Amino acid sequence: MISSQYLWMVDNKYYRLKKRADTLDKNIKKIEKEEKKLKLTNQEQKDRILVPIKQYYNALNLRFTETDLSLSKVKELARKLPVVPANAEQHVDFKKQLQALEEKKNTELRSLYKHNQLIDLIEANEKESSDFSRSMNQLVELSINDSETVDETCCPVCCSSVERVDLRVNAVKKSRESLLNELSRVGTYKKDSSKALNSQLLKRDQQKLKVAEIEKEIRQLRKLFNAQNDLTVRDTLNQIKGRIDTILELIIDSQQQEKKSANLSEMKDELDECRKSLRGYGLEHKFSEANALMNETMNELKDKLDFEEDLRNGEMKFKTEDFSFYYYCNKQEIRLSEMGSGANWLACHLAVFLSILKLISKSDAVIPAMLFLDQPSQVYFPKVTQRFSSVNKQELSGEEHLDENIKQVVNIFKVIKEFIDGLAKDPKIGFRPQVIVLEHADEPEFEGFIRYRWSTNGEKLI
Repeated sequence: MISSQYLWMVDNKYYRLKKRADTLDKNIKKIEKEEKKLKLTNQEQKDRILVPIKQYYNALNLRFTETDLSLSKVKELARKLPVVPANAEQHVDFKKQLQALEEKKNTELRSLYKHNQLIDLIEANEKESSDFSRSMNQLVELSINDSETVDETCCPVCCSSVERVDLRVNAVKKSRESLLNELSRVGTYKKDSSKALNSQLLKRDQQKLKVAEIEKEIRQLRKLFNAQNDLTVRDTLNQIKGRIDTILELIIDSQQQEKKSANLSEMKDELDECRKSLRGYGLEHKFSEANALMNETMNELKDKLDFEEDLRNGEMKFKTEDFSFYYYCNKQEIRLSEMGSGANWLACHLAVFLSILKLISKSDAVIPAMLFLDQPSQVYFPKVTQRFSSVNKQELSGEEHLDENIKQVVNIFKVIKEFIDGLAKDPKIGFRPQVIVLEHADEPEFEGFIRYRWSTNGEKLI
């Protein structure tokens, strides 16, 4: 990629500011991510240590009534656990605790069952209302009166007004309008049911979480209950206490490692200043001007090169910001890999390279105005069907004898030569940039473009 610094657009200070802004942005995001992670970790650590604390209280048959605890409060509770009594076996009743949890679980399951029933009813009602709405819409369509409205009904024989019929017709009209008004409200009822459904789905999910938490407590309590077969209750309680102490130490160690002194406010202020200075360079406007120059040049060159007729009405687009290229045709962006023939591929590359050469030549860029092209004829050779040597130039007297592939290669050289001649005539450039084409093809018609030959046994390029 050609740096915008080398294309005259910015100076060294811009890149120092850009590098500093990128570093600040990266560090700010890293710190904010760590802080967010730390907050999540605090909650996870709190939940992790609360589970054995509750187990410990339950094992001692003590009520744990604390709610909405902070991590510091939880750590304080972990340090001041109730002492295991000498006769712990007399204070513990695992079966009673399991029974209480099972009853609590059943209560929550009944609530979950009710939510599921309501959801089924709402979904069934929604389907029924949809069917009803569809039927009503069909009824509305059938009730549309396309005939002309008659204000007064007359006798077809004597042409006198018949008020009795008019009254009945008006009554029918009013009834019809009232019916259509009622039918139009069906859609509103459907929206209300969807809101109720979403509410019940949310409550059901919350109820599932409650049931899962109770099941988790039951599993943990059963582990303690089974431990009595090999250990005394006192030993089991001491094991839980030791587990709480271990988790507490891990939390304290992790917090000490994650503490970092960083002033985010100052870093963000500095980042804002850097970005403000970067905007002062007006780089977007300079990129826009460079893109316009390149796009105009590329499309002028495209019309002179070998390009498929089906795609010729498109437009080449190039962005100097990221050096991306695409061909816009039939309201589609076509990439180079999708260009089809090798001739299209070559035309695009030549147009891009020569346009970049013009951009460099027209600017105060430090990049040398020089272009190397390696065998652009490769698209057309060795497909040539009629080969010429340097001794049979008489065969070239008529243009009709030239192979079409050779014509296209000659055209490439002509386009390049005319292009650099045009740059020399441009008052904003005024010189011919150097274009060096390395070729294996040595046909007689290329003679006017050759500057040097490396023979098989003589001097070599490298």
